[in-house]
Amino acid sequence: MKRWKKTLIFSLPVAILLTVASRFIYHTDREYSHWIAVYETSAVRLEARCAALKAAGVCTTAEKRRAFITDLESYRNRIMSWWWPALVTTLIAWTAVILALITAARAMLRRPSNEVHENPKK
Repeated sequence: MKRWKKTLIFSLPVAILLTVASRFIYHTDREYSHWIAVYETSAVRLEARCAALKAAGVCTTAEKRRAFITDLESYRNRIMSWWWPALVTTLIAWTAVILALITAARAMLRRPSNEVHENPKK
């Protein structure tokens, strides 16, 4: 098996898998950013009510909401720490795929036409 075939067989699934991983990271970041903003506004309201009413139930809920937001931000940061490594390896894998396809195209264009249509009656 030629080297470009081996490269293509290996790099194409890897490139697709890394593309999916990059998209997962991107969409997770967007989704978590949205929910952090939503919970942030409700936490601010609860903290304001806690300061105004000094009610134990409201203050406890505000503290729990703030802790939940902190956990969400922490998880989002851990997910986003994989963004650049995933993006760089995805670009490298797709570059390998493109180079293997270019090599395959050159090999097909260089091949003489009599090799493609050999006469079996020789």
